[in-house]
Amino acid sequence: MTTVGFCRPVLMTLVLGGMATGSLSMAHAAPDACAILTVAELSAAVGQPVSPPARSELGDGSGGGQCAYAFGGVNQIAIELWQFPSAAEAQKKFSSELNDSGKNAIGSQKPTPESGVGEGAFSKTGALASMKAIEWMAVHGSRVVHLVVIAASVPSHDRLRGLMLTALTR
Repeated sequence: MTTVGFCRPVLMTLVLGGMATGSLSMAHAAPDACAILTVAELSAAVGQPVSPPARSELGDGSGGGQCAYAFGGVNQIAIELWQFPSAAEAQKKFSSELNDSGKNAIGSQKPTPESGVGEGAFSKTGALASMKAIEWMAVHGSRVVHLVVIAASVPSHDRLRGLMLTALTR
C-alpha cells in the first residue's frame, strides 16, 4: 500500500471517530470548522499551499463539524469544532478528551498541558509510520477546538499554538 493510500484513511478515521467519546445530542447543525482558520493562515503555518477545505459533520453523533485540508501530497491538517449550549458542557467535553487522550493516541503520543490557551488546552506529539502526528485541543467558552496535523514535516509547536489561539478568537 502506498503512503497516500495508508495516510488518508488513517487520518479520516482518527479525525472522524478517534476522538469521539460520547453521543451528545445537538438540536442544531454542526458548526463550521472551516470558518475558524483561513486557507492562507493554514498555508503560512505549514509553509506551503493547502488544498481547498473538505467540510463534514463528525459522524460520531457529537454534533461537531470538521474541516480537512491536504498539502504536499500525503500531508493532512484537520480542524474539529464543537459548539455547546454552555461553557460547562464544553468543559465537560474537553475534560473527557483529556482523560481519554491516552486511549486515542496516534503512535506514541502523550498529552502535554498547554498554558495560556483558552480555559484549558493540551497537545500531543507522536509518530505514525514515517509520518509525524501532532494534535492540539482547547476549550474556550462554549467551544472546543481540535487541530490535527499528520505530515512528514510538521509545523513548529509555536506555529500550531498560534493557529489555536487564532481559532479560539473566532
